[in-house]
Amino acid sequence: MTNDYAIKLHVLKADEPPRFSGLRRDVRAMVVGAEALVVVRGSRRQAAFLAALSRTLDLARGVTIERVTSDPKHADLAATLTPPDGDTPSSLFFDTIQRALAAARLGPTHAQVYVGDGRVFVPYADPAAPYGYDARGEPPTTERTLLHPDGLRVLPTAEPTPILDALLDLPLEPAPPAALSTLAVLADRRLAALIAGYALRHGLGYTARFVDWRRGETTTPAALFDIVASEGRAIPGFVGDFLRRLPRTALLSDALEPADLAHEPPRRILVAADHRAPFYLPHVQGLLSDTALLILAAPPWGAALISPPPPRQPMQQLVDVAAPVAAQVTIGTHTPAPMHLELTFWPDAAARGPVHGLLLDATAIARLRRMARRLPGPFFANARIALGDGVAILIADTTCTAVAGVPLGQPLNRTEPASLLVPRGLHLRPALPPALLATALDLRPDTLTVLTPTRRYDAPLAAFQPLSALLKLDAPAQPVAITLRPGPLPPLDLSDLDANTPTPQPNAPPAPTTSPVPPAAPSRRGLLDRVLSSKTAAPERPPFEDELRQRADELRRRGDYGTAAVFYDYLNETQRALECYRKVVEG
Repeated sequence: MTNDYAIKLHVLKADEPPRFSGLRRDVRAMVVGAEALVVVRGSRRQAAFLAALSRTLDLARGVTIERVTSDPKHADLAATLTPPDGDTPSSLFFDTIQRALAAARLGPTHAQVYVGDGRVFVPYADPAAPYGYDARGEPPTTERTLLHPDGLRVLPTAEPTPILDALLDLPLEPAPPAALSTLAVLADRRLAALIAGYALRHGLGYTARFVDWRRGETTTPAALFDIVASEGRAIPGFVGDFLRRLPRTALLSDALEPADLAHEPPRRILVAADHRAPFYLPHVQGLLSDTALLILAAPPWGAALISPPPPRQPMQQLVDVAAPVAAQVTIGTHTPAPMHLELTFWPDAAARGPVHGLLLDATAIARLRRMARRLPGPFFANARIALGDGVAILIADTTCTAVAGVPLGQPLNRTEPASLLVPRGLHLRPALPPALLATALDLRPDTLTVLTPTRRYDAPLAAFQPLSALLKLDAPAQPVAITLRPGPLPPLDLSDLDANTPTPQPNAPPAPTTSPVPPAAPSRRGLLDRVLSSKTAAPERPPFEDELRQRADELRRRGDYGTAAVFYDYLNETQRALECYRKVVEG
């Protein structure tokens, strides 16, 4: 292409103002114009540009879209953008457009931002011209002229295209499924009765509106349902699975503000379930009228704008209910006799959890008396017992919730109310509420009741006493008093402990005369050290736990398994304690 034309592109120098009347420098020293123009070729690039532009600008203000057919086979997308009025520099608005091109991954060869006065446009912020461009000369025609370093391009006159129409041509994108509390269903009107009956059978409320869906020369009577689960719950997944199997049925969800049976947003946007729109919907919402319904459905329905939409009809106006059998029931004034329920014990799946008490018979009481003198001290502090005629109840104290370490009697568990104990591993049927059970069994808060399959035991709480009541401590038969009287100690003579003093022997022969031997060096050990070293070290006693373990082993060898089990349980030797308990049970 040659540069033989009346108007040319001029590269500005530093601090050189543009001469063309449609161009100027703003407060940031950037060359700007009254408008910006972006031309994009190719359908995929156009979709990416519109999607990125919707995320950066409010498309309802100062944005115009045109389809320019310079090539019979391809149509370019021309977007004219006007910066908003105000004190904000225009270059910031044009920078936003450039960021949208970068987000759409469109380079200068695919799309570029031009600025100008509506007739002549020059490139904006081109790296080849760091101080901007200017236009020198007159344009060849009255049509829009785009100047670039390789020449110029004249855009033919084109009719503006609504931005919403351009956006609705963009395909939807798949999205991960989500739980829906409101589900919109677009279906052929002939399926309306089937969908309404299915929703009612599953306890779902709905509203519906009926429209004529026109695509080209084809008109399809359609029904648009809003199905809502009760109490804000999510729509069951099987409902969506069933509705997807119906022919010509599309599932939709609210993309912005959700709707319910009583309220519907004035500008509502419905998108195909498990899909999302490629553009930013809050900026697209401004393109709708005050009362409009935008539907973005997958094929074969596609996209549609209903403005204004017909009112929704509630479920009560669409359903005609008829009773299958006409029957009348009259309730008289006669009061029937109360029902008699029999309480029975049923076994649990497994007897687990702590033991809250023990029911002891005469044999178990006698064995407990023999074991009591060998029980550890904490057991006396955490247990109470109520003794009766051949029966006793052993329970935990208020500071402890469980009884452990005694392999005697029948284990019990507390129920509701807490004053009732039942055998461990059993429960009552029917399962009555605590208040009704207390009334039926005449339970009193000051009495502990044990209920077994064969008997009932009532023990007043005042009858429970510490377990130490089983012990009787006998005083010595004859007390002996020891009186200590102070007196002087005899003198201590340690002369016989001196090892260096020889003991004379009677009638000993004189020592032979030999050469003199130098005397040995005196011992450095003092008298106290010699006294201490002469004593024999006392044997050490074994630790308390080892001694207790030895006694437990001895009791086990002698056959006193109950007491040995208590000792092993105190020493946390669970396996040995269980073996002794098993011997006690086997008998």
